[in-house]
Amino acid sequence: MGKKHCGGRGRGSSNGRQGGKTLTASRPQSSGDMSYRRRRVFDALVKKETATFEGKAQVLRFIEGMESFSSKAELMDKIEDRRAHGMKRIREMLSYMNSIEDVDQILVRILRLFLDKELDKPMYLPKRNKILMAIYISPCLMETLVARDAASQLHQKAADYLCLFLQEISKVFMEARKSEYVMTMAKALRSRGDVDAATLCAILLVDEQVAIDENALYLKTTSDKTSVCWVTDNIPPGGRHDNDERNFRDIQILPTTDELCCKAKPWLPLRDQNAIINDLATRLLDKHFRLLREDAISTIKENIEQQTRSWKNARIIDLDFTGFGKSKLFTFLVQLDSRPGGNPKWEISRALMQGSVIALCIDGTPQLMGKISHRDHETRGAWLRHPQGPIVGVFFEPHTKDFQNALIDVLKNLPYSKHESNEIMQEEPTRSKHKKSSGKNQKNDGGNKGKTAKKGGGANHQSHCTSSKAFHELPKYDLVEASSSFFTCQPILASLQSKYSLPFLEELCSSSPLRISHPPDYLPDTLCMPKGKNFNGFCCSISSWSSADLVSNTSLDSSQADALHHAFTSRVSLIQGPPGTGKTFIGALIARVIRENTNQSILCICFTNHALDQFLEHMLDAGETSIVRLGGRSRSERLRGYGLRDLVHSKAQKTNSTQMKRIDAQLHSRREEIQKCIKTLKTQINWQSPLGGIQQFLEDEYPDIYECFPEMSEDADGFRTTGKKGKAFKRDELWTRWIKGEAFPDFLRDRLNPFGPDVFEDFWAIPYNARLDLVDAWKSDIFAETIEKLEDALTDYGALVRERDALKQTEDLQILKSARVIGATTTGAANFKDLLASKASRVIIIEEAGEVLESHVLSALHADSTKHLIMIGDHKQLRPKVENYSLSTVSGHGYDLDCSLFERLVLSNLPSATLNVQHRMRPEISQFIRSQTYPQLLDHSSVREFPHVKGVTQDVVFIDHKVLEDGTSAKDDDLGKTKSNTHEAELCVEIVRFFLLQGYAPSRIAILTPYLGQLMKILRLVRGRLREAIACVSEQDQRDLEDIGGENEPVNDEVVDRSVRCSTVDNFQGEEADIIIISLVRSNNFGNVGFLKEPQRVNVLMSRAKHGMFIVGNASALRNSKAAKKVWDPILDLLESEGRLLPGLPTYCSLHPDDDPIVLSKMEDWRMSRPNGGCSRPCHFRMECGHKCSSSCHPNDKDHKLLQRNCCKPCKRVPSECPFGHQCNKLCKEDCGPCDATVGSVRLSCGHSMDNVRCHQVCNDKQVETLTNLCTHSVSHVFTACGHIAQTSCGNANRLSPLCPLKCGKVIELCGHPCTRDCGFCESDHFCGQKCERVLFCGHLCGQQCHGSDECPPCSEQCAVKCIHSGCPKKCHAPCASCVEDCEWECEHQGRCDVVCGAPCTRLPCDKRCQKKLECGHICPSVCGEPCPSKTYCQECGEDWVKSHVLDMIEFHDYKDHDVDDDPIVVLPCGHFYASSTMDGLLAMSEVYEVCQRTGKFIGLKSLMDANVNEKPAVCPDCRSVIHSVRRYGRFLNLKGLRSLERKHMFVVRNKLANLHRIRKEGTKHDESKFLKQLRELEKTIMTSPMRKVKNACLSSAHSMEVPSPPVIPLLGTLELRGQVYSDQIEKLLKVDRASAADEVKNKGIDMVQECFELASETYRRGIAIADGSKSMRSGANLRLAFASLLCRVSRSRRIPGDGLKEEADVMMDWIVANESVLGNELVTRARRMKQDLDNRDILEVVMAMQIEGGYNFGGSWSSHWFECPNGHPYFIGNCGGAMQESNCPECGARVGGTSHTLIASNRPANDLIAQIRAAAPQL
Repeated sequence: MGKKHCGGRGRGSSNGRQGGKTLTASRPQSSGDMSYRRRRVFDALVKKETATFEGKAQVLRFIEGMESFSSKAELMDKIEDRRAHGMKRIREMLSYMNSIEDVDQILVRILRLFLDKELDKPMYLPKRNKILMAIYISPCLMETLVARDAASQLHQKAADYLCLFLQEISKVFMEARKSEYVMTMAKALRSRGDVDAATLCAILLVDEQVAIDENALYLKTTSDKTSVCWVTDNIPPGGRHDNDERNFRDIQILPTTDELCCKAKPWLPLRDQNAIINDLATRLLDKHFRLLREDAISTIKENIEQQTRSWKNARIIDLDFTGFGKSKLFTFLVQLDSRPGGNPKWEISRALMQGSVIALCIDGTPQLMGKISHRDHETRGAWLRHPQGPIVGVFFEPHTKDFQNALIDVLKNLPYSKHESNEIMQEEPTRSKHKKSSGKNQKNDGGNKGKTAKKGGGANHQSHCTSSKAFHELPKYDLVEASSSFFTCQPILASLQSKYSLPFLEELCSSSPLRISHPPDYLPDTLCMPKGKNFNGFCCSISSWSSADLVSNTSLDSSQADALHHAFTSRVSLIQGPPGTGKTFIGALIARVIRENTNQSILCICFTNHALDQFLEHMLDAGETSIVRLGGRSRSERLRGYGLRDLVHSKAQKTNSTQMKRIDAQLHSRREEIQKCIKTLKTQINWQSPLGGIQQFLEDEYPDIYECFPEMSEDADGFRTTGKKGKAFKRDELWTRWIKGEAFPDFLRDRLNPFGPDVFEDFWAIPYNARLDLVDAWKSDIFAETIEKLEDALTDYGALVRERDALKQTEDLQILKSARVIGATTTGAANFKDLLASKASRVIIIEEAGEVLESHVLSALHADSTKHLIMIGDHKQLRPKVENYSLSTVSGHGYDLDCSLFERLVLSNLPSATLNVQHRMRPEISQFIRSQTYPQLLDHSSVREFPHVKGVTQDVVFIDHKVLEDGTSAKDDDLGKTKSNTHEAELCVEIVRFFLLQGYAPSRIAILTPYLGQLMKILRLVRGRLREAIACVSEQDQRDLEDIGGENEPVNDEVVDRSVRCSTVDNFQGEEADIIIISLVRSNNFGNVGFLKEPQRVNVLMSRAKHGMFIVGNASALRNSKAAKKVWDPILDLLESEGRLLPGLPTYCSLHPDDDPIVLSKMEDWRMSRPNGGCSRPCHFRMECGHKCSSSCHPNDKDHKLLQRNCCKPCKRVPSECPFGHQCNKLCKEDCGPCDATVGSVRLSCGHSMDNVRCHQVCNDKQVETLTNLCTHSVSHVFTACGHIAQTSCGNANRLSPLCPLKCGKVIELCGHPCTRDCGFCESDHFCGQKCERVLFCGHLCGQQCHGSDECPPCSEQCAVKCIHSGCPKKCHAPCASCVEDCEWECEHQGRCDVVCGAPCTRLPCDKRCQKKLECGHICPSVCGEPCPSKTYCQECGEDWVKSHVLDMIEFHDYKDHDVDDDPIVVLPCGHFYASSTMDGLLAMSEVYEVCQRTGKFIGLKSLMDANVNEKPAVCPDCRSVIHSVRRYGRFLNLKGLRSLERKHMFVVRNKLANLHRIRKEGTKHDESKFLKQLRELEKTIMTSPMRKVKNACLSSAHSMEVPSPPVIPLLGTLELRGQVYSDQIEKLLKVDRASAADEVKNKGIDMVQECFELASETYRRGIAIADGSKSMRSGANLRLAFASLLCRVSRSRRIPGDGLKEEADVMMDWIVANESVLGNELVTRARRMKQDLDNRDILEVVMAMQIEGGYNFGGSWSSHWFECPNGHPYFIGNCGGAMQESNCPECGARVGGTSHTLIASNRPANDLIAQIRAAAPQL
């Protein structure tokens, strides 16, 4: 049977070994055991790659072996293990099906194993689906099943498994859903009647009815009689573009470029028609998937068309595979041009947010669609802060056209050969014409010889090859941020696609006019209310419910009681709650009752994080603590610690470590595979590489073109054609010429005998740009297999990451299983859908249900587990928000996407309950919504007690004005543009200021407006004009503002109490404030009022205030609007009738209430009439300081405590300590402090006078005495402490211990410098103020403060490592890499250096003068091989200062007198220049080159291992600048550089090793696995020194680079430390082993000890071998001591098999003793002590063994049982210790023992042995 396609890529499994151990452990002892034989057949066939089935009988035995596994998960691991061949055997078995009986015996039995319920857990699904996929794509399997009519012929049980298999594979595999074979079998299974194939048929849309003519035009009407055009709606889905599918589950969620470019309208189901799917659940899911996705995609299309958020010149520049932890991310690096006005503040900007959908467009047409996967704004000089423009990581889905096209762009960014990039970049626009060679026996083109091309190419063609075009210019796009919120609906869409059935279909989908909802089946009949004063634990019966009894016994009102009854009697409960009626309260109460009366868990879902926090806080208030909140965006302090992640960390749950290690190993393997593919793709393509290069590709695919690069052989006369340096002219040189745009060399044409002349001439005549296009196409073909491997590896990698996440979810599931209340937003519930499905919460409570899209609710329902759905909301407030207006209900198009499930069910007459008592608004406010929307709404008695708003005469006011809105020239009511009204914004800010002056806290005030433009204007005014408060907005408003181009800085949680909330109406639903100020914005003469015509929005607008509501708007504009008249006329009439419709705000002075109120309408009225919130009369309040208040009347700060602290009048108090009665001269608000009045001149006790003395300085005798010590008159004084005589102040001289002002000057012993402290402050604590002038190994001066004999700190100067390619940007002390670009030192005399730039050069220096010409036309004076200097250095026409420069340091010749032909100059990077012979001597070139003694010429290379060259950099003899990038001295300079890098490298290594020793010594808590990983990384670092890296880079060179061995001491220290860590682990395991009694624990511990011991032994033995090889005796001794100690401990534990452990320890200690003369006493003493302890323990073990054997049980002490023969050999007598028989000594044959308890006379007690035993074990 032929294969359909490759599939079932297996992943490795580390469980294979564990499984093997389990089998071995559980293997029956009987060789005839059937189970064992079956398993043996299975193991043999799975493990051996070449094994094959010998027939059907063996196939069946293999299946029996599979069935013998008790754990299906273990079987699945073995089959799926990449190291084994289980998947291959599965496919082979299926090829043995030749009859329907074979299907039953083979396929069905296999399916029964892998469709077991044990594997239904999320952690097993990825692997199970992979196996099922491998079965499905087995060659000809589906054809065979259909041909055998298996669906009809199989017996009922087998058909059930076949149906389940097709159902599961159709869920995950789109090809299966489109397969005719699967469709045929589904129909056959359904027609049987005994198989439940309903779900399978629903997935496949078997009953889809498409009977609509594509060209028909129907006009239908919706329920509200609005015309709807069905032109596109009646064209069924499929065929419009590459993502238009008949089955909605086949649609890719992210739109494709073909879809976005498609002009045909999508198929969208209407609300009531277009029911082309029979299955009710599938129809509902299909409808909401398509509508929700269209809503998201329409935003993407609009943003692409308008390009409002676009970035210019986006280039895909590279690939990257980076990230953190296990889940690295593959990204394409896209670089953008910085914006002309500057880039945004990345820290707060939402531009280019991670997860945003982006489109790469050309001329407005999307070419590529992807998502931003990496956004880094923190790394300086990179990513978003890159100097050449921001860089972001973009992810394209593998196996898509976008991925392929992005890779093509990256490939275009690669040069075509290894050296071509630099060569082409340096070429001139036109090259010199070729000249013909005149050689006799050799035709040498010299690289530039030949005739001008006849056809194309040549100089004429090369005029188009500019120096800037080394390869194709990258395609440039416009990057459009298509959607930053698509990721929020993506999990909802994915959840809808993954659902195949829904609960409550009778309630959700029935069209019957008599709607009912069945009662839930899990509630008991009697329910008890919560305990406490409000509910009193009252119990009531559901079957005999009495709301009156409930009201009388609890604090509930009748509507709340009815709502409870409805919730407990309807499995789909709808509770409507008008504003302020306590919807959250009733939801929390329902949850509490269910929680306390059942064992069910409850899932609460809210639309916003704010509402979810409120609900969960209600549960906390009720005493519920078993709460888990999904998602991490909670702002509630009380809920901190209840997040899922917090709980997982606190519980320290552990996943299955074996499976996790297996997945991590496979992830590592995939990462390496991906990185290998990326490395291959990044390889510069040339003639022979990578993957065979252009040569192999053309030879295989295009042989005719390959022949266009002919190989030149000898002609008939024996002549051969050569290229440079006389080498044979080969195909790769022709390729180099062709790719550079050159023509075929004319001097070769007479040797040419092409296979196809026309093909040859046409090929070499191809223009340059066309050649690049052709090579780009070849590159795509060459890398096609690599790209396929990359995509497969990425797909596998993603699957492994999902598998790992599923395994990690087991931790989450353990937390959720113990939780009684789970909270999530709608998006969070979709993200955690698998986890919630496993948890299976039977009860779902949805808050704000009227604001939640139906698709969000459907995504949260689970057909198998959800038994009770309670929705609480208000469909008469704002509907769910949709982006596409045409999909909304008010558009009249009939899609009604924003009609929530709650609203749809209420309007379809499903029974519901309504709360009708509001607790929020004062009656003057609630009357508006009562008259408009809720006629049954009642006011709770508490709202009548609300205080009146201070400073105004009325609590509700409509401030009417006639000022037009901003930009009123347009007559159309453009819903796409936001609106603003500057007058209203200013008025609202003044009203806020007025209420703040009345004493209201900012947090009690909110400003609402329907428009974002007005919100932006209000924010700016509040922040610019109000000092008393700041403005804050919600997260959603902040995102919306940024989407329209506004910037808003977030408000910290700490200042929320000082913030005035500014919000749009839409984002304030569910919230409230004491005082609400509303700006209606719309004010025009056209009757356009926009959002204000919608009753739901007005309902929310008028119901947010508790105490006061103040509306600013144009009443005439509202009355003149036909659309809004029905909504606003009743409101305005009511306001007008009550005298609340006024031209301004009616204010009064609360301190002077008898004054007439003032209506403030104009801006100037506020500052003039109410400057401080009261009236304009002066306050005149006498404050505690005695001054009167200078402010005008102010209601706030009546006690004047604040004003008292800010009183700015002159202070008239007398300072408390002033004896003279001076008055304070400061301001009243300032502290008086000491009296600062001037008392004139004062005579001091020293006889001198002091002028301008302050009062506080002479207020008492003590102060005067203190003042004497401050006398500044200069006097001469002898300082007795130091003997100095110096001038000092009188005050200092009169002190008891005067301070000498001279410098100390004593020499400091540590550094020899004089002390720089003042003598009086030195006190023998000398201080050196000089800088350290030591020269560091890097060549820089230390420059730090003098530190005596201490080691200089690391150098902090800029690193001096540079070359012509690049320079190190780090600090000097930091380790840096050497350059591995190709060395560019080349000349025609000595050839080219073939090593990398950073390696010591391997060619000889050329002493000839360069023959190139300078810009001035004269011959270059520099040495051959160096870049020509500028014309400044010309010996002929240079300036006088150049000619007079001394460049010979021996004979001191001037430049003008120097013979540059004999001794050319060398120009250093600093600009100074010298004769090459002078620099050769200064730089000791003889240390690295062999020099001819006779001629002084360089004749060979010296070994670098013995070169006397230090690591200090070479410097210019004139300016001391570091010499670099001089090619002539590359061998010398690079050797210095490498040795400097080696020293830096070892400095870092030693520091890391010392730090690890410190951590271990200090006992700092650390993870031993991470510690070992650090040690391994350090060892790797030691072995990969900079020199070795450079050597590896030179492996392709003809010269191998000599490098020293890695430093031994740090390496041995690392190995010793690693061995100690393993030893400690063994000791811990042995302690656990000794403390544990369980055999299972002991066996596991033994295995772990064995593993650790093997690792420790390997480490110590390796270290000892290295130490012996390097003759590091002391390190070898330390390692032997540590290893011997470990061997002794392990030997005593008897947990490691083997008899040679003690002997090996003895050998090591003997080695130390034998080398005593080298090692010293300390190490030898330790070895001898350890050896003695080992001998004593051996003897002690013998003694104790005798005790265990019962040898001491018959009396006497242990010492009375040991004797020795005449020759001193010890022996033992058991029982009582008396001799009862004679024998021979086993050592010497002498007679031992005795008779009748009498010892043979020649024998005696073993006193020496007894003394030794007592010394070893005093306890005996």
